[in-house]
Amino acid sequence: MRPADIERSLEPILKEAAAEFPALVLTGPRLASKTTLLLHLFGTHHRYVSLEPPDVRGAAQRDPRTFVEMYPPPVIFDEVQYAPDLLPYIKERIDANRDETGQFLLTGSHWLLSFQHRSHHSELHEETRYRELRSSRGPQ
Repeated sequence: MRPADIERSLEPILKEAAAEFPALVLTGPRLASKTTLLLHLFGTHHRYVSLEPPDVRGAAQRDPRTFVEMYPPPVIFDEVQYAPDLLPYIKERIDANRDETGQFLLTGSHWLLSFQHRSHHSELHEETRYRELRSSRGPQ
């Protein structure tokens, strides 16, 4: 299956999850087009914030509460594994408005989210739909 086919097959699943849950976490290896896919589907309605640049990452790490307040929903936080301390504050925002779906769309490396930051990752368990995007490009 080509990457474009994988993306197309995930589109209805991701749209449904964002319409049903307050948060969506899309994980996968580097260069699997996680960001491209979310921007394609939700970029016109969600603000986009990449946590990859060191200055943005640093701001998120220094004061995660203020960072989440600076970017209210609906928002895409890209590469969230770089700032896992955001997750409790995202959960706090979700808890304050549980009925609003598609508030936070998060991308990240699957192994960092799954293992290194498991305690933070579980913060959003009940409010979140998790999906993994697999790359057909081989090892990365």
